[in-house]
Amino acid sequence: MKLNDMPVYQSKYLKASDLQGRTAKVTIEKVTVEDFYDRESRETQQQAVLRFVGKTKGLVINKTRLAQLIELFGTDESTTYHGKQVLLHPTKQRGKDTIAISLPADNGGGQ
Repeated sequence: MKLNDMPVYQSKYLKASDLQGRTAKVTIEKVTVEDFYDRESRETQQQAVLRFVGKTKGLVINKTRLAQLIELFGTDESTTYHGKQVLLHPTKQRGKDTIAISLPADNGGGQ
């Protein structure tokens, strides 16, 4: 077994590289609030995380993704996101790899 494949070295959160250049269609299970250690401030901060049905990794909801979710669903009320299908797209923002969120075409959205 490769050491990098061992669970102890795997992140709990999605990165653009996890999508391997492909768009993924997922169903939102819930939104959780999780603690993150900020190296700069040396404090623990909380962030919202999208959790998906049948997936182990979640997607941290940063300000850009929050704006995308509000645009898609018309609200920041996270309890309304349960059961909604979304597309996760690998993309670049300010030269960095990231993940964008959109609606599938069969949900009234597009790519």
